[in-house]
This record gives sequence, structure tokens and C-alpha cells, in this order.
Amino acid sequence: MATKKSSPKARQLPAVTTGVIERRIYLIRDQVVLTLFLACLLSVAPCAAGTQTRGAARRVSLNPEAVTRRFYAWYLGRLNKDDWHPLKRRREALKYLDAGFHRRAPGLMVRGDGDIFICAQDWMKAWADNFTVAPAVVRGRKATTIVTLPVKEGEVIRVKLMLRRAGGVWKIEATDCLLDFEGAR
Repeated sequence: MATKKSSPKARQLPAVTTGVIERRIYLIRDQVVLTLFLACLLSVAPCAAGTQTRGAARRVSLNPEAVTRRFYAWYLGRLNKDDWHPLKRRREALKYLDAGFHRRAPGLMVRGDGDIFICAQDWMKAWADNFTVAPAVVRGRKATTIVTLPVKEGEVIRVKLMLRRAGGVWKIEATDCLLDFEGAR
């Protein structure tokens, strides 16, 4: 009995089958490429987000005066929008305030019978555009500055702010009302 030797054409798969196999190979290759791309993207995303957050925090705290100026612009702006409790906007407040001071501030306002940031019960809308911040006195990781709020011609309210630098970021940690109502000089 003679055995038939199969010719090369007999071993080849039909054209329909080879087309399906080629498509599957391309699909698998595309899935692998997409998976690798997503894995790389996900591994880089947390690093980029962390850098952006730290960079934003550094911009807010370039120096104690900048932190103070931005805090008062935000705080007085919220009061002018009839937001009677700006510190309830925790995320925004913690950009400028030390976390412990943020927790204590509402109690200090109740005990002091006034707003600890403006040293008064009422505020003037004009303060949002007219407050001044004195150059800070920096001693290591601590700094103090004075915010001046004009009341009327020749009279001002002065608020002393104490700031602390932690992790490269300046945060307000206390206030002190200088209630001498000295004339503006």
C-alpha cells in the first residue's frame, strides 16, 4: 500500500480560517498595546497629581504676606457674598489656616463675641479691596504680620497674625486683635 504524500497545498488552512486567525492576532496585539498604555498612564497619573497639589500649595505659601493677603481676599470676599460662615468651606480655609486653628476658630469667635479675623462683629464691604498687610517678621519657622483694616478717616483696626511654616507651607495659626484703634500713619 502506497501512502500518499501530502502536498504543501494540502497542509495549508483554508483562506477563511487564516483570515480569522490573522484578525484574532491583530485584536490580541491591540489589546496588549492598549493594556500597556493604560498601565503606564495609571502609574504616572498619581505622580503628576501629587506634583500639581504640592506645587499649588507652594504657590499659595510663597511667603507669609502672600498667604495672609490671599486669605483675607478670600475671607472678606466670602463675607461680602453674604457667606456668614466662610470657615465651613473647609477645603478652601485649610489652604491658609493651620488645621488645629481651623478647629478652634469657631469656639474662639463665640467666646470672643466677634470675628477673630476682623476683630469686630460687623465688617465693611470696602475692606475686601482696602486691607493692607505689613511685611512679616520671620524667625525660623514662625512669622508674624499685621493686617490693617480702615474703619474711617484716620482710624483703623489692626489684627496681628501668627503663621507657622510646616512642610514648606505657611499657615495661619493664631490671631490677636490689637484694639488700640490707632490712627493710620
